[in-house]
Amino acid sequence: MHLKFWHLPCVLATLASFAAAQHVVSFRSGLIHYVEGRVTLDGSPVSVKPGDFPRMRDSSVLETTLGRAEVLLTPGTFARLSEHGQLVLVAGDITDTRLRLESGSAMLEVAELERQNAVAVQVGGVWVKLQKRGLYRFDAAPPRVLVYDGEITAAGEPKPLKAGKGREVSLDGSQLVARFDTETGDALYRWSARRSRYVSMANLAAARTIRDSGLRWSRAGWEWNAYLAMFTFVPAGDMVRSPFGTAFYSPRTVGYAFQRRFSINPGGGGAGQPDPNRAAYPVGSQPPSASGASGVMSTPSEGPASGGGETRRTDVTPTPQENTVVTIR
Repeated sequence: MHLKFWHLPCVLATLASFAAAQHVVSFRSGLIHYVEGRVTLDGSPVSVKPGDFPRMRDSSVLETTLGRAEVLLTPGTFARLSEHGQLVLVAGDITDTRLRLESGSAMLEVAELERQNAVAVQVGGVWVKLQKRGLYRFDAAPPRVLVYDGEITAAGEPKPLKAGKGREVSLDGSQLVARFDTETGDALYRWSARRSRYVSMANLAAARTIRDSGLRWSRAGWEWNAYLAMFTFVPAGDMVRSPFGTAFYSPRTVGYAFQRRFSINPGGGGAGQPDPNRAAYPVGSQPPSASGASGVMSTPSEGPASGGGETRRTDVTPTPQENTVVTIR
């Protein structure tokens, strides 16, 4: 599929129709969104360029040697594969997305999982279904799943096993359940957190463009951000926050991230002055739990989802990508 972007002077006027066309990405899982190092798909080297994205088909094998890869699954779900990993897309329909981890480790970030969609991962011969929003790590050797947040159901006898936040489940046939510290993380965790922040920053411009275009946005989806030349997640209703703490705004809530509230001049006699650290909200409404104002988003430093750490302010004003041709192979 080939879709063209226009020159910069026409981008703002035509981005709405292009955004709608890109929404078709939502109907299948398996878009390879980002790679680092050496990555192959069905034995051929993967090269992801701005606007050029390969897609996994059913039974496709994604393999990383000295590299990493990020794959878009159901809207709001990201699969990130570690070095020396092998991931098979068993089925790519978003209502029935199934993956098999053959080697290495994979982190699945689920910012939102709509009721009609399903994601399951097979490790060590055991199918594990993700039940809701959360953060899940799968390891092939030894086979196990760590639930940083959320809930899983693992197939087993005499009945399936359920496990929630802070539980590690062995998938070697023993189905042993143990607690683990959700505040610990390794290189894969930290890389996944960085990628989540980048995609979240791309959300701001995409959601605002949809809002300003007047398009009716009724389903969550992956949306193209022409300025950053990447896809981002846009929820259907309210703002959602991923397990990493990053915010994804819908067209109806993105205004909260850009508005400012005026404080009353304590000296009286004049208009209030804008407070850049406080956002404006409609009277009687509850503000969303995401931080950020006027195009500047606060992003946590690297570390576990529930950990502390300093906060960095990141300018999210993007640089437009002219003449971008988006190809989904």
